[in-house]
Amino acid sequence: MTEEAFWALAPQAQEKGIVKSRMGQLAKLCNDYKRATTILSSALKTKNASAYLGKAIANIKEEIAPPAIHIPRSKEPEIVLHARLHGWPVRKIVRTDGSPGWFVAGILYDTQGMEVGA
Repeated sequence: MTEEAFWALAPQAQEKGIVKSRMGQLAKLCNDYKRATTILSSALKTKNASAYLGKAIANIKEEIAPPAIHIPRSKEPEIVLHARLHGWPVRKIVRTDGSPGWFVAGILYDTQGMEVGA
């Protein structure tokens, strides 16, 4: 499908409450007129085409967004961050030498992430 086929849907889109600028936004985000035409055609078949298109555009923005930058917690080893990310139980303690330690799945880790006991 071509750019012409996409813009040929403009009159039908306007009848459904979708303005040309919204179509342009879709085309720009898709960067592919075939995909944009498919999405717009699907939207036009729905009861609330404008809302459908809005959600489709939001989904595309989410797809192309750069990954969130994860700022690690200070002084926690990678194993602890990984455990927290997966919802595993983590328990912080003070070891006998006064340094912090973390129990992850029953194993004790030091600040370097090295296994130091159970």
